[in-house]
Amino acid sequence: MRLPEPALRLMAAQYGVIARNQLIRAGSSSNAVDGLVHRGGLEAVQRGVYRLPGSFTPPEQVGMAAVLRAGDGARLAGERGLALYGVEGARSSGVPVVVIPPARRVERADFTVRRTSVPACDRAVVARIPTLRMERAVLELARTAHARRVLQVVDSARWLGLLRRERLVRRARDLPAHPGARTVLALLAGGALGPESAGERDLQALLAALPGHFEWGVDDVLPGVRFDAYERAARVALEYDGERDHTAERDMFADRSRELRVREAGIELIRITKDMLRGEREVTRRRLATILAARSATVGNDGSAPRPAAG
Repeated sequence: MRLPEPALRLMAAQYGVIARNQLIRAGSSSNAVDGLVHRGGLEAVQRGVYRLPGSFTPPEQVGMAAVLRAGDGARLAGERGLALYGVEGARSSGVPVVVIPPARRVERADFTVRRTSVPACDRAVVARIPTLRMERAVLELARTAHARRVLQVVDSARWLGLLRRERLVRRARDLPAHPGARTVLALLAGGALGPESAGERDLQALLAALPGHFEWGVDDVLPGVRFDAYERAARVALEYDGERDHTAERDMFADRSRELRVREAGIELIRITKDMLRGEREVTRRRLATILAARSATVGNDGSAPRPAAG
């Protein structure tokens, strides 16, 4: 017996797997499904989830099969869920993690099951697989992952434009009892969520010994311009140039145009490189202290543009 055409189309859309109830809704009877499995026309990849024997097994198929096995309301989480977004270091292998509604139970599964409420604001479908929005995905990862791994995911997601610090913090505060939310809020309290990369966190440690108060991710000074760190009183902006420098001609032109706007606004823009933080750390600290002192003497108390020197 051939599978109904609707079932084959659904399998193609689900990385080659289909649930038993989906087969029945597509036109197969329960006895027909059992017969196909008995004769080798279908093979079980999870309890009640099947695929064609010998077919290709992409990593997404494993995650999709786990979601189908977990039933209505299930969503892929953990590293496999993050891999759907293309987050740096996310592994599309290993044991899947699936979140299910608190009222559901999944017994004898060969994947990790977490029972937790996932409201509509936390739901997403990525690469045709039900998963979590990035903010909630980070909170779920933070249940068990080391803080360093959580920061790596946050850095990558922010760089990819998939996550905003404000939204992550707001979601964590909305779920104060969530174990992952507590981890994220602890990182926030420690200042780790301000900078967007490990290099910027090294810069943060350097600036801690300097006078003034640097804010991170400032975008309310000039329209369309975001500073990695900004000291408002002295009007000093810092940019960390690690391994994400622009090399394309169009990008370099945009950088030069941006720098011109910044300097015309009376803001001192300083680029900090990885080498300056590693091999020239003390020299860099002294240079920044000198610049801050000089700027504080020439910039208005309200952070206005530098005052002209007396003639």
